[in-house]
Amino acid sequence: MRKILGSTQWQLVKQFCGEAVLLSLFALVIGVALAEVALPAFNGMVDRDLVLGFDRTWVFLIGLVLVVGVVAGAYPALMLSRPQSVEMLKGRLRLSGGNWFSRGLIVAQFTLSVGLVVMTLLMAEQMEFMRTKNLGFDEEQVVVIPMGSGVGADEKRRLLEVYRNAVAQQGEILNAAAADASFSGSWGSFNRNKHEGKPFEFFVTRTDGRLLETLDMELVAGRSFIPGSQVDRQESAIVNEALVEDLGWEEPLGKTVPTWRRTIIGVVRNYHMESLYHQIKPVVLEYWPDETRGLRYLFVKISSEDISGCLALVRELWEQVVPHHPFEYSFLDEDVDRQYRVEERWGWIVRYSTLFAIFVACLGALGLTSLAVARRTKEIGVRKVLGASASSIVALLSRDFVKLVVVANLIAWPLVYYAMREWLQDFAYRIDIGPGTFVWGGILTLMVVLLTVSLQAVKAALSNPVEALRYE
Repeated sequence: MRKILGSTQWQLVKQFCGEAVLLSLFALVIGVALAEVALPAFNGMVDRDLVLGFDRTWVFLIGLVLVVGVVAGAYPALMLSRPQSVEMLKGRLRLSGGNWFSRGLIVAQFTLSVGLVVMTLLMAEQMEFMRTKNLGFDEEQVVVIPMGSGVGADEKRRLLEVYRNAVAQQGEILNAAAADASFSGSWGSFNRNKHEGKPFEFFVTRTDGRLLETLDMELVAGRSFIPGSQVDRQESAIVNEALVEDLGWEEPLGKTVPTWRRTIIGVVRNYHMESLYHQIKPVVLEYWPDETRGLRYLFVKISSEDISGCLALVRELWEQVVPHHPFEYSFLDEDVDRQYRVEERWGWIVRYSTLFAIFVACLGALGLTSLAVARRTKEIGVRKVLGASASSIVALLSRDFVKLVVVANLIAWPLVYYAMREWLQDFAYRIDIGPGTFVWGGILTLMVVLLTVSLQAVKAALSNPVEALRYE
């Protein structure tokens, strides 16, 4: 009608682009409001303190509105302003959602959705692997108390005695030990030397002799330290399996640790002092029963029946010995989990991005379905009159989207495989990327898309065929 009344193609293009810019402006207002509401939760997720600043940001946002509006409005403006007026009034304008440009945009959206779904599943698998992997020690119900420079050597010795006595007297405290290394990157002293012409590196961890028992660390050969033994104090060592493997020994017991001059009396099963980013390193455990200067961490195993009561008792025993020094503590399992906070935050970011990408892809699928229904209204009516069932109509309208999702999977899978393989390279201990995760990601995306498409398809399939045959 506008073209018949004298409007030029340029005037129609300006109208479409103006409407698109106006819609983008409304979207900007809604987006800024949503960002303001969601910012506190986002700050908590990424551990940052971001604020919305509108000095220079407004210039960028206004420019973004103009670009998005013009780009979004230009294509339909050019497509709808070109046909002849007579063809448009006769209803012969093809509103097909089946052209290559529209299909390409939908495939791009589906590809992003499939990729993010598969990435989310793989990241969740890796995090579950890290949470459930046997670390070589029992981290549950273990209180870690740092004994820093404010605690003297005599006070450290008295602390150990108090907690050891409490093990026998109090049912709440199950065991106690001390070491000069924690499980968050502090290994003790590092030694680098050569053995038989090859580099030989290992860490030395000093303990009071009860660390293995307190943390349920398994001896695979030999024995533990004998309490009060001066021979063990001066001459003995317990090593881990990684050190034995590095030296290529089949029978390490009775041998001397190279460059360290201590006799091996036991071999402990490999345990992860660092995060799963790192390979297990060779470790030598020494027995320090009296010289408590270097033992900086106290490990107290408590009962799981009353954690708050046990923690209060641990604090009370601490204050009996060093009331001038503040009581600080952490739980060993939390120390272990804290090493993977970055991955957990990225996992949540990818999950939310996945939901958003699927939502946008479903909007595109819903729009294309609406166009397809509008274009094939008479066809649907004729099929129903000839006896087609509602399920066959839904299958007819959904068939093209199944093809698009399959194409999107074929594009997304190799890209995701390469990206996740690179991400997993940062972990020394990681999952194997199998085809099952990719298949499940594709199936989940397909189910969501088909559910969205079915909303329009079922409506069209259940409509009155008489109304469809009257459609112009």
